[in-house]
Formats: sequence, C-alpha cells, structure tokens
Amino acid sequence: MLGTSKRWAALEHFSFELLSFMARLIDMPHVDSSMMRTVEYDESTCELDITFAGGKTYRYFDVPSEIYAELIDSESKGEFFNENIKGAYDYAEVVARRGAKRSSS
Repeated sequence: MLGTSKRWAALEHFSFELLSFMARLIDMPHVDSSMMRTVEYDESTCELDITFAGGKTYRYFDVPSEIYAELIDSESKGEFFNENIKGAYDYAEVVARRGAKRSSS
C-alpha cells in the first residue's frame, strides 16, 4: 500500500495529465463534417489528430501543413480524407494513458 505522500504524488500526476488532455480537447477545432468531430495539427511535429464521429482519435504522422490546410478548407472533409490522407500516412490510435501504437498504411 502506498504511503500518504506517494498517494498524493500519484494523484497530482494523474490530475495534471487529465487537465492537459482536457485542455487539448477544448483547443481542438470542431469541423463541419458527418465523418469527423475535431481536427488538430501540430506544425512542429507534422502530426494530424482527427477525432471521428464514432469517438476514436487517430494521429497521422509526417503530414505536410498543406494537406492540413486543404483538409480544413475542403467542402467535404470525409471525401478529402478518403482521397488524400487515408492510406497515405502512418497512423496510430490515440489512447488515453496507454500511449499509441504506430501502424503502417
């Protein structure tokens, strides 16, 4: 059993991770799409996070900023995704606190 100080340290760590995760969700721009809820792009890592209508979030790696901009500007996000992102980039499901396993396209 953990001592009181170790329990507090574990609780503080969990609270920080939960707040960080929630802040990211709030900052993710919602998109007008029946296929996806939110889209977020990190320019420093070239990673594109897409949360789909079913609730799962996937991270696509090495996505050029032009692809992100075209996705945001596209009339049909789902069609653009299917034609330009799906199968073109490595990806991983984003799973809270477990990390993500990278999959090949």
